[in-house]
Amino acid sequence: MEKERKDTILVVTEDPQIIDLVANQALNAAGYQTVTANDASTAETKIHEIEPDLLLVDHDLSGVSAKDLLVILKSSGIDIPVIIMAKKGKEAEIIQSFRLGATDYLLFPVRETEVLSAVDRVLRQLHNQRKRARLEAQINQANEALQERVDQLTSMYSIGKTFTSTTDEAVLFEKVMDSAIEMTNANLGWFLLKDEATKDFILVAHRNLPKEMAKKLHQKWDDGISLLVAKTSKVLSMHGEAIKRFTISRLGMSILVVPILAQSNVIGLLVTMKKEAQPFKDSQQSLLEAIADYASIALDNARVFLAVEERMRALESTQKISQKIDPRMVQKVSREQRSSIEAILDSVERLANRPASHWATRSRRDLITLQEQVQQLIRLAEKSSNSH
Repeated sequence: MEKERKDTILVVTEDPQIIDLVANQALNAAGYQTVTANDASTAETKIHEIEPDLLLVDHDLSGVSAKDLLVILKSSGIDIPVIIMAKKGKEAEIIQSFRLGATDYLLFPVRETEVLSAVDRVLRQLHNQRKRARLEAQINQANEALQERVDQLTSMYSIGKTFTSTTDEAVLFEKVMDSAIEMTNANLGWFLLKDEATKDFILVAHRNLPKEMAKKLHQKWDDGISLLVAKTSKVLSMHGEAIKRFTISRLGMSILVVPILAQSNVIGLLVTMKKEAQPFKDSQQSLLEAIADYASIALDNARVFLAVEERMRALESTQKISQKIDPRMVQKVSREQRSSIEAILDSVERLANRPASHWATRSRRDLITLQEQVQQLIRLAEKSSNSH
């Protein structure tokens, strides 16, 4: 009941005896905050000013009646409980007031305890309604958050399958960039990859960069912030005043930079920005970190596939040439060839033994086919050596 005593009650009557009994002796003495109004017009003004929790309205108002006030409240969309105060013998009018939206009534003459009982009853119902509304809002909010999380996990699962099934680096860069922008609700972003020879970070993909900056695609990049993350290997999120001292702030007022790691080494940087000084959410940061992890795995897979394919092409070329040269040389080359092929097979088998989560179905199928082809080359090398 302590909380209820803080409610504000507007008493609408021109009768000083009702004001004294209801407002002063009953409500004020019980700890309620009480405000009075002598007519419906003044009551309407005070309703907008103080937003009372409850109205006690005298049925016998002169001018605009209590029923008229109920109609005004309803038409204005003002949902405040109303207790009608009427003299005995006015039961028919009270029923009409209920039809217009009144919540309860008091019949005069009335005692203070009856006033407090009616007020407490109505306010208790009001508090329960508000509590239910808050709980419903919390439940709805929790459901929305849960649904958002499910959607994010579903999207990340789809992104992971797409990344790990892509062996073309150029295509992979574009998919990473699109996913980063979508998952963080960013306006623009860029993807940097470390050149192992020069140790510089190269711009390999971007979204919505100005033309003069977009021209730096496949060139060395330094925006003044990203390379700080390359040195620390830590995620950086910055917005508002903190970003203003960097020239990159002309592109936006909120930035999120996530490192792409391979065995604790920074091999790339994923950057997204928002135009407004609105910080990235923790959930958005987590999603971008997950994308960076998937990108690291996909880059490793793509590069291993590329290396194996190049060695396969070289060996096939050697196999064709070997048919035209001295048999003794062929035998020597065949032995060397077999050694190289077995090294390839060893690399392929190490790939095959990686956790299944690192491979999409299509990629694993391609890997099995590659194993079979390498084994076929070994048999061909043996046959070539034996035939010469």
